Amino acid sequence: MVGLFWHCLREPFAGRREVFAENVVAGGLVAATPALKVLIGQILAGR
Repeated sequence: MVGLFWHCLREPFAGRREVFAENVVAGGLVAATPALKVLIGQILAGR
């Protein structure tokens, strides 16, 4: 999931991928689920 978010960033993250992953986990996987749902919907719709 974090890898998918990483590759879809609008602006470059000012750090390493590991730090980005830690931030996603710190924010909580439940909090990231709505964004994941939208992202998967866009992928399946071909956007």
